[in-house]
Amino acid sequence: MIPLLLTVENFMCYGEDVPSLNLEPVHIACISGDNGYGKTALLDAITWAIWGKARAKTQDELVNVARNTMFVELDFFAGESRYRVTRTYTKGRGASSGKSELNLSIIIGNTVTSLMANTIRETEEKIVNLLNMDYETFINTSYLKQGDSNRFTSSRPTDRKKILADLLDLSYYERLESASKQHSRQLQNDVEVQQSVIEHKSSTVQEKELILERLETYKKESQNLLSEEQSLSKELEDLNQKRQTLLVEISNKKTMVDQIDTSEKEIGMMLVQEMRWKKELGELKILLSRSEEIQSTYKEYQDLRSEYGRSSTLISDFHKINAEKIVIEKTIAIETLKLESQISNKSNRIKTDLQPLVDGIPKLLREINLANTTLQNLEIEFSETEHLLNKANAMSEKVTILQISNKTLLTQMSDSRNRFDMINHAEATCPLCLQSLSTGNKQHIREGLQSEGKTSKVEYESNLEKIQALTDRKNEIITQNELQQTILVRKKTETGKIQYDLMNQLGKSEDSSIELSSLKLNLVQMEEELNSERFCSEELTRLKILDSKLKKLEDTEKNHSHLESKLESLSPYLELHAQLQGSRDRLLSVTQSVEDTKSIREARQLQTETWKLELVRIEKILTEEWGFDQKINLIQSKIKKVKGQSLNAVTMREQARYQIEQIVKAEEDIKSMELEIFKTNENVQLYEELASAFGRNGIQALMIERAVPMLENTAKELLARLSDNKMTIKLELKEGRIDRATGLPSEELNITISDEQGTRSYETFSGGETFRIDFAIRIAMSKLLASRSGSPLPILFIDEGFGSQDTIGQGRLIEVIQSISEDFEKIIVITHVDSMKENFDQQIEISKTEYGSVFTLQ
Repeated sequence: MIPLLLTVENFMCYGEDVPSLNLEPVHIACISGDNGYGKTALLDAITWAIWGKARAKTQDELVNVARNTMFVELDFFAGESRYRVTRTYTKGRGASSGKSELNLSIIIGNTVTSLMANTIRETEEKIVNLLNMDYETFINTSYLKQGDSNRFTSSRPTDRKKILADLLDLSYYERLESASKQHSRQLQNDVEVQQSVIEHKSSTVQEKELILERLETYKKESQNLLSEEQSLSKELEDLNQKRQTLLVEISNKKTMVDQIDTSEKEIGMMLVQEMRWKKELGELKILLSRSEEIQSTYKEYQDLRSEYGRSSTLISDFHKINAEKIVIEKTIAIETLKLESQISNKSNRIKTDLQPLVDGIPKLLREINLANTTLQNLEIEFSETEHLLNKANAMSEKVTILQISNKTLLTQMSDSRNRFDMINHAEATCPLCLQSLSTGNKQHIREGLQSEGKTSKVEYESNLEKIQALTDRKNEIITQNELQQTILVRKKTETGKIQYDLMNQLGKSEDSSIELSSLKLNLVQMEEELNSERFCSEELTRLKILDSKLKKLEDTEKNHSHLESKLESLSPYLELHAQLQGSRDRLLSVTQSVEDTKSIREARQLQTETWKLELVRIEKILTEEWGFDQKINLIQSKIKKVKGQSLNAVTMREQARYQIEQIVKAEEDIKSMELEIFKTNENVQLYEELASAFGRNGIQALMIERAVPMLENTAKELLARLSDNKMTIKLELKEGRIDRATGLPSEELNITISDEQGTRSYETFSGGETFRIDFAIRIAMSKLLASRSGSPLPILFIDEGFGSQDTIGQGRLIEVIQSISEDFEKIIVITHVDSMKENFDQQIEISKTEYGSVFTLQ
């Protein structure tokens, strides 16, 4: 995994709008800044984005304290492809847990394609498989974590062995070992199942001879029963044929009985028909004897019928004339009623509507004249109110004159007062000669001015009184005038309305007078018309003609009734005449029918006697052959019993044959399964050998045995360079305690460290010395991974630890870092030691603002 581009938002001490960190051009760089500025937080952001893990115990601790949501996005190379991982986390509210989101994408050119799985856990597994590295392997190899650089060296010997196994990805061989064991167990289970099946089938095979004997016995028994069944079936067939013949005779008997019965009925019907025809022959002979009587009476009937037809025509005319008369009488009555109704309506109109209006015309004229006189008087009174209005206007003019006079008086009084004040002044002069005035002159002028002022004042006050009196009188006149005009206008309006209503009534009355004259004239004409001969003259004339015709037809109606009674008494001769017309032909026909029927009846009687003799013969046969059904039922019962026995024998035979077939098949299956068990046992042995080879005492032990010397040599070389050849290291695999579960001894990886003072435990070395030891081992483990992959390791993070080194130690660490630079794609060192960061060409400087930490690549 090679990080390329890092973007953080609200992650730990970083806020919003933080520029992305482009690591693509970086090979060896130093992240520097004061403590707490967020140097290690950048590496935490990388591990949290990829694995969801960092230094903090919970994700809530990673979120910026001023925010609720954090976001990290990292672009990185893995293999030959560029990927992008995005992780977001939002704090939960109250007791609810937070919400996480994770997305993995592959970037090809400018196209970003999501590789996200169904769940976050599945996506994280996909990332681990893609990198072939989990978080624990990363921090034990590629990440020298602050305060955690001694993770490997301080672990227990057994745990060191496990860390090294994880580093070498020996879990792959453990999975192969487990899979081999699983296959071996599965194959062994299959063998056990097959052996159980063989045992079951073998018990079946042992019964083969006994079943063969049964099969032969059932074959013979079924053949004997088949022969017996065939013999009984032949006997049954013969009986059925005889029975069928008997059934035919029974059917013939029934047919014969039906024919005899039908024939006897037909003979009886023929005898009845002969009697009817003989009776009809007698009637025909009597009818022919009355031939002359019937003919003469029929002629009389025809004559009367003709006369009745003519009478019916006259009767029809009588009814038509009578109906027309009724219609005309109704018409005359309706016209009379209509005219009388019109006369009555017009009389009522004259009496109730028109005459009262005409009679009221003189009164209306008097009232109209009175209204005209009233309006004239009101006009005179209205003109008199104009005189009062003129008087009020004259008073207004006088008030105006007095007001102008008062204005003049006020001006005069003001001038007099000003002059009086000027005279009272010590330096007063004459306004004409401009000389100083003496005291006597001043007094004289004062008196004159006072007198003039008093006169003007008296006149002014007198004018005010006159103005007030004139104004009051004018207002009184105006008010009185307005009141009188209002009263006059109201009276004039009321009188005008009365006059208008009276004129309308007069117009209606005059119109009624004209209508009254016309109605009276019309009423006289209608009464004359009703009483004159002209009223319904045509209808009355037609009525007289119809009465004359009806009088002539009175005898015809009586004669018509007599003809009708006569025809009714002669009507039976119509039927007798009709019968007489074909009686001679009918006589010949009936005579021939009697002879034919007699001939047929005698032939039918002869045939019936023949059928009766045949019926006697059939009944004799049926009496002799009675008992066929009992014989047939007995044989059928025997056949049924034999068939049941035969079916049972055949079933047992087929069952035995099937058992033989199953035994033969079982013998073949046993041979096949024994061969398969042999092959399966070979595969079991093969998988057991594979499990042993893939186990920890096989390939895993071999790989660790080869890896430990390589790890030791690299760590020893680096430690020598870091300690000026004063320190050395030794790694040794040993057997540990016995595992209670497996009964095998555990494997331990021991670390021995020596310096000038000799060999001693790791814990006895100083902080600077332990950091060099840890650094050497961790770099050696990273180089071991590089040698196994065949290419440089992608990344190495070194977080702090330099503060424990003196100047020489720091220089040596820098030299080691430079020497291993070719083994890594990127090396990023975190430090706050100024002397250390000056040794790096590329620096990522961390600073802090009021909005949070920011970084710049220099």
